Amino acid sequence: MRLMTQILIYLYASSMLIGAVTGGVTGEISLLLVILNLGCVLLLFLTHFSRWFFGGGMLGLLICAVLNGLALNSQITLTHFISRLLFTFVVSALYVRFVDYASQP
Repeated sequence: MRLMTQILIYLYASSMLIGAVTGGVTGEISLLLVILNLGCVLLLFLTHFSRWFFGGGMLGLLICAVLNGLALNSQITLTHFISRLLFTFVVSALYVRFVDYASQP
């Protein structure tokens, strides 16, 4: 289950990376938002080295979702935010249960 959780984290980070690069290339989101997204994705890719990277990456991508929604739609889509929040809670619970504690001596 630990491996599956790590794969889920990396898949999520990869999908956000693709979304940020695509949004930046098409000009839908600003360069600042692309850099912020990429920074949070990088934190998730470095999750293996520190649990702080996981927390910062997940929280950062949740904030990016709000900022991206404001940039793309000039509003926050409540259902999108709630689904991202629930996904963040589920992945965080999996991380705490199977990855974080498994790496403790």
